[in-house]
Amino acid sequence: MKRHSNGDSGDKCELFCNLSGKKMPLPHFWDHMVGSGHATLALRADWQRRLWQCHEELGFRHVRFHRVLCDDVGTVVEEQGKRLYSFFNLDQIFDFLLSIGIKPFVKLSFMPKALASGKTTVFHYNANVTPAAEYDDWDELIDKLAAHLVQRYGANSLRDWFFEVWNEPSMKSFWTGTQEEYFKLYRHTAKALKAVDNSLKVGGPVTAKNQWIEEFLDFCQKTSLLSISSAQAGLLHGVEQFVESQVSSPARPGTGFRSAITASLRDQSW
Repeated sequence: MKRHSNGDSGDKCELFCNLSGKKMPLPHFWDHMVGSGHATLALRADWQRRLWQCHEELGFRHVRFHRVLCDDVGTVVEEQGKRLYSFFNLDQIFDFLLSIGIKPFVKLSFMPKALASGKTTVFHYNANVTPAAEYDDWDELIDKLAAHLVQRYGANSLRDWFFEVWNEPSMKSFWTGTQEEYFKLYRHTAKALKAVDNSLKVGGPVTAKNQWIEEFLDFCQKTSLLSISSAQAGLLHGVEQFVESQVSSPARPGTGFRSAITASLRDQSW
């Protein structure tokens, strides 16, 4: 038994360890991935130097970041009434990652303005957190993205990547839709990815404080569309309040925030 006192508060924690208990393996899946800000940061030379150092000294094999589909990456935009797709910036990012031996953990978010059903955003970079207005348009985006990645990097390479749908949809700050609407987004995304290559690893629900996990697994049992299950293990109450305060509308812009993430991967062979 070990007692720990938390400063002057008097709070104590008692830890018990049964050394005679049955031994079980403890896969260190968290050692293989690092979370790092936003997709556009990966275009910076200083960011690239630091990630190379993390790979060389710490052995990270995957990296995950926000905003792969946001407007500043330019994946899909509306110009003069025409919808334009461009994967140039994503190619530069993924080319670099692969060149240093790191594989992408692709978090598919947030909603491109051209496809969004509303104008609610979060943080200074105005990440749109509303569902798709038309899911045929979302399907087309994911289909074009997946087909492009397969053509550029090859299906065998992509089978070692991970695709994750959205970020913390259990928080209204990051998803204005319902749980059912998130499941719809997930279903459309997974089907579009697997229509290009059924072996691609796709998962979710990427929720805060391990929420929605049981409901999500029940949903996926019926659809057979799950390769990984992920969640952000914890979110401090003060941080959660801050995130909630950053939800923006045209009348209330956000101020910016940078968060560290932890993805929990289930039943994976690394």
